[in-house]
Amino acid sequence: MNFFLNIAPTDEDFLLFQVFFSLYTEKGAQTIKKTRLLVLCSIAVVALFCYSMSYSLIATLEFTVLYSIFAVLYLVFHKRLLKKAIMKGVKRMLEADPTLFDRVSVLEFYEDRLIERTPDKTIEEMYSRIRAVYVVPDKAVYLRDGANSAYIIPIAQLRMQADERSFIDFISRRCGLPEYIDIK
Repeated sequence: MNFFLNIAPTDEDFLLFQVFFSLYTEKGAQTIKKTRLLVLCSIAVVALFCYSMSYSLIATLEFTVLYSIFAVLYLVFHKRLLKKAIMKGVKRMLEADPTLFDRVSVLEFYEDRLIERTPDKTIEEMYSRIRAVYVVPDKAVYLRDGANSAYIIPIAQLRMQADERSFIDFISRRCGLPEYIDIK
């Protein structure tokens, strides 16, 4: 065994992962781009709608400019609004179901696999099944193993039990180079 970590992620750690996954991964970035494109296209739709309703050119331009101002403001604050909405939704989910994630687990890292032990289950996973490794400086390391699931390793807990640099090097050799993503 190379690393043995006792992990106890908090609600905040889980919230951070949900925000991270929704906004900062490749899938999240694609969603944001599509939303921005949709908002920009809606400006053209509004202009065409106003024009087709036989409004005067001045009224069409006024309405389109007004709508464009709101659309641009939305685009500027889009990420913040999404982040707040995600956090609010996840908090509601946590209140409804506090067992959404494992509160306590032991992660054992071997040469060819990792094992997660919780009070309810034991999961053995080959490193080849880890899709991505993300490092959020001073926050967490995420080993993404599914569409929207990951092993959450809070940096503070990692630093208390192992050398952060050697752990990331170990994981890099088995799962691929990590992406360092700073969340603001």
